[in-house]
Amino acid sequence: MSGDEDRLKQYWRAISELNDRLIAATALMRDWAAEIPAPGHFDVLESLVANPAVKFTEILSRGGTGWPQSRRPVPQDEAVPQLVSVADNRFVEGLMLLLEEIRDQLSSLPQSELRRSVENLLQGNVHTIARRFDSFTEAWDHLVILKFETSVPNRRRRRIDAWFLAVVGLAERFIRDVIGVTILLGGKELVTRPLLACYSSPNLDVPQPTAEQLVYLPSAEAAVTDAVMNFMDRGSRSTMLYAKEFAAAFGPPLYPPEEIGFRPGILDSLTFLRGDVEGALTQLFDWRRSIVHETTRELRTGAVSQRHELLYELDHSALRLIPDFLCAFCFGLAVRILVTAGTKLSSAHPGLVSGLRFQLSGELRVLLKQLLTDERYELAWAVAQTALVAEPPGPAMMVRLNAYFARLQFDRDRLDLDEIHALDVGGLPRYNLLKRCLIGELRQPDTEPLLNMALSSGDMSLNELLTWPALRPLRECEWWNSWLGNYI
Repeated sequence: MSGDEDRLKQYWRAISELNDRLIAATALMRDWAAEIPAPGHFDVLESLVANPAVKFTEILSRGGTGWPQSRRPVPQDEAVPQLVSVADNRFVEGLMLLLEEIRDQLSSLPQSELRRSVENLLQGNVHTIARRFDSFTEAWDHLVILKFETSVPNRRRRRIDAWFLAVVGLAERFIRDVIGVTILLGGKELVTRPLLACYSSPNLDVPQPTAEQLVYLPSAEAAVTDAVMNFMDRGSRSTMLYAKEFAAAFGPPLYPPEEIGFRPGILDSLTFLRGDVEGALTQLFDWRRSIVHETTRELRTGAVSQRHELLYELDHSALRLIPDFLCAFCFGLAVRILVTAGTKLSSAHPGLVSGLRFQLSGELRVLLKQLLTDERYELAWAVAQTALVAEPPGPAMMVRLNAYFARLQFDRDRLDLDEIHALDVGGLPRYNLLKRCLIGELRQPDTEPLLNMALSSGDMSLNELLTWPALRPLRECEWWNSWLGNYI
């Protein structure tokens, strides 16, 4: 096999592996989103004083006057040496600084009776405050906890910040990797035109490879790739600008034509994202920049003027769809680039490209089934629309039927069932069974013969009947178990 064909296989596999990692990573992000507490009132001081281990409630209930008679401190000359000692001026000075910081942080919290009580507790000098605890060490420990808690006044917001930065960063990295792998492994026939277009674009200022990159990296392609990746690493704006110019010159559009897979689809479920795919992505990237650039004081006050404030109001269902939206966009871009590359190289390598296209088709069908099993229905619908574009010539009936099943799970009210009724699925039992599940025609006298035929002809296995997600309505029929008893 020629070196060009080896390179093409390496390129195809590299993009495929990126896609696999993207699907797995966004599944992890969905699980992470489920661990974020639901929206609701949260007061850090209420949480703090309700914690018996911290003992602020006990001290406040005494009016901050010191120990009760039964718990008078041991005189200093009789006391056991402390880890943090009132006799050590360094710790005393450290506690003074700690109190100064806590008072400043308390002043940025909303006014409340509880806040005033805690502020009153911290009035006076270091020694007065320390005497309100059982020891100087305990005073130090509890005040450090108070400082920590008031530094992070809303844990849910900070969890969402960390999660959201990771989600959007994952998408940005994927886009850069797809472009970088295409430049590195695509070959001159594929990448010369888009590279020259990007270097000559007035919208970009991509640096040329340096002498060091050309000398120390293993190839000219590697040097160019490194230069381009460094440019895109400047941020989301540079990433998307370069990707848009590169995709336009390479062939496929950066954004899905006519919003295929997104409207109808996942963007209809993400009602807080405005406009088309490009507008929705821009909004998410703007939120990410807003979080990154948030000042320390804004972090403490939770100011509502922030551009990303809406993010904190989202419930679990909305949060879990954000990684699926980003996954759908990134995955679709990668597949469109692969299909375009295959089309451009099909005349030079017809047999190999044909095999790679059929491999991609088979992988997409299996992926679609897995997404349906995982109940990632909006993403499954988007992937199905991408698969229909990537599918070799033919009716692609399995993909179409599974796509309809996915859409029925989140868009039943708008889906016209006449579209499914009109499908000519041919004579194969599997397609007829899937169609019946979609339109709800599962009467026992009509469906059992199809089930028997599917098994006897080898068109389907019993395991497929038991596990295919789109056949779930069939397995929920009252007569299903009695039929199944004939075979197990």
